[in-house]
Amino acid sequence: MAFRFVGYDWIEKSLCLRYAVGDTPMIETWTFGHDWASGHSREAADRAAFGLWVMAGVSYWKSTLDPEIIFETGGLTQSQSDFFSMVWQRGLGEFFYQNDLDPAQTIPFQATAEVVPAPILLPNLMGAIVPLGGGKDSLTTLELLKKGGKECSTWTINASKILAPQLAKTDVPHMAVSRIIDKNLLELNTNGALNGHVPMSAIYAFAGVLSAILTNAKYVILSNERSANSGNLVHKGIAINHQWSKSWSFEIAFRDYVSSHISPDIEYFSLLREMSEYAITKRFKALCWQKYKTCFMSCNRNFRLSKTGQMSWCGECPKCAFVACMLSAFVSPKELWQLFEGENLFTKKELKPIFDALLGLTDVKPFECVGEADEVAFALAQGKKQYSELAEWNIPLVEKLPPEVAKNAIPAAFKTLSDA
Repeated sequence: MAFRFVGYDWIEKSLCLRYAVGDTPMIETWTFGHDWASGHSREAADRAAFGLWVMAGVSYWKSTLDPEIIFETGGLTQSQSDFFSMVWQRGLGEFFYQNDLDPAQTIPFQATAEVVPAPILLPNLMGAIVPLGGGKDSLTTLELLKKGGKECSTWTINASKILAPQLAKTDVPHMAVSRIIDKNLLELNTNGALNGHVPMSAIYAFAGVLSAILTNAKYVILSNERSANSGNLVHKGIAINHQWSKSWSFEIAFRDYVSSHISPDIEYFSLLREMSEYAITKRFKALCWQKYKTCFMSCNRNFRLSKTGQMSWCGECPKCAFVACMLSAFVSPKELWQLFEGENLFTKKELKPIFDALLGLTDVKPFECVGEADEVAFALAQGKKQYSELAEWNIPLVEKLPPEVAKNAIPAAFKTLSDA
């Protein structure tokens, strides 16, 4: 059996990505419903659409791991084959681990295109897109940009209605994008096909660059912190990182792909790359807490409705536990537990194994977008001043966190914004 890339095409503002798993056709649809600039580069948009087509294919190929990949239209150059092979393999690390598969297995891309088209120059781009996930990190990026007087728009995928209360407070234009996965894939998963984590941030990276081209925006500004570089465990000799497609390794590889294959004039970078989660939370408290505390959402069981019909936190997952740990250093118990409908997470016995994992007291870091153990321990040590229930916890001693210095691609014009 072979996995086939059949083609992609536009129907008005919807991009249809066509695949085939065996004899089963698959069509994934992306709708870029925001305004498009009349003078945008169609050729550059096609380059980004091609990248999205290839990257999004990982969700379908993983269901069968077919040993052959065929492009019925187009094809990959050697550099593209190398890039997508690396991103699929590294980005599927958690999937390989959870399905007890070899994380070093070869992704069967083949280089069949010999001509390497020159990247397209786009000298007149302006403004920035800020992908918004609803949580504290992207809101911190947004408010840092606004404070620095930078022109920007928020950007969401399948979340603009859910995040409406939050978006109403941002005071910047919004760009809504939707993604519809083929129902045949969902049926395959229901019937026992291989399933698990895929590098969603890598897929979204191509979609963000495509939106930037369609709107003549220059920057796609992420909110990935330095702890995204830290893995969860080692599996069969390979480091497995739930957040790999948010890591510095992915960021530099993707930037090189965009510069070489799409346009060197588009900048994709994380404004928070240098920061610890503790530092981000400190800035979130200063810049965002009063404005967004009733409508930000970091829980990845998105998005549960509370008894009042509003968005709520589940209070059961590693992400909820992690955010509670970080905020304990900065907000009062009354304010913190209001997020969880009055429930004190620090007294929930069923969360104790999760807190232990967050503190590095177990062998495996939770498979969620959470910070490093030292960051959690440092925050909880501060939280002890207000949260008496932490007094009996086994919290490793961390006297200080490393300086906020990390490899990053932050352009000079944005360097000082994080000093707020």
